[in-house]
Amino acid sequence: MAVTAAMPLPEPLPESGNAQRYFHKSSKHWIAKVLPGFFYVTRHQEQVMTVLGSCIAACVRDPVAGVGGMNHFMLPSGTEERANTWGSGSSAANRYGNFAMENLLNSLIKHGARKDRLEVKIFGGGSVLNISSNVGARNIEFAKQYLATENLMVIASDVGSDCARKVIYDPLTGKTRVKRLREVYTGLVVSQEKELAQSLNQAPVDGSVELFE
Repeated sequence: MAVTAAMPLPEPLPESGNAQRYFHKSSKHWIAKVLPGFFYVTRHQEQVMTVLGSCIAACVRDPVAGVGGMNHFMLPSGTEERANTWGSGSSAANRYGNFAMENLLNSLIKHGARKDRLEVKIFGGGSVLNISSNVGARNIEFAKQYLATENLMVIASDVGSDCARKVIYDPLTGKTRVKRLREVYTGLVVSQEKELAQSLNQAPVDGSVELFE
């Protein structure tokens, strides 16, 4: 059934309650925006969107259970000590890939997904930060190693290069649209990522950072 503007906003699953959601008039879909350090899981006919520079987003769904979601992490892995300080489910902890992947998968399984049926797509990891350590490449390597260790098959990906990306994912159908962003938008994403990365070395933060439409 087609989504219309008159239809109510779908009720979010508990883990996804902080997502920013809006109605996209052209596609006639509700869209949930996933910010760095967050993930979103849904059973509804809605789409999930994020903007990535060096960060990675994993899009994962179980087509039989009809549940899927997306995460957005900034760095490959964080320590248990940091997780205990922030809480492993916090936005600060979920900016690290190991916590972001574990929490997304656990949420999907909690809502009926089975690990052997999961379909995975990964995006991002661009070489956009002007620093000696290629964070994007490290994020890509982590994501691939993590998924291989968990015996999860990556069915599609668009990673690397020197651009930022806008990703829109439909968890029910698995359809994904990726737009590589122009240099001016890449600069905005890089600025946001640098600020967020610096905050990880400070006190816990709430992660409520708006990128752009």
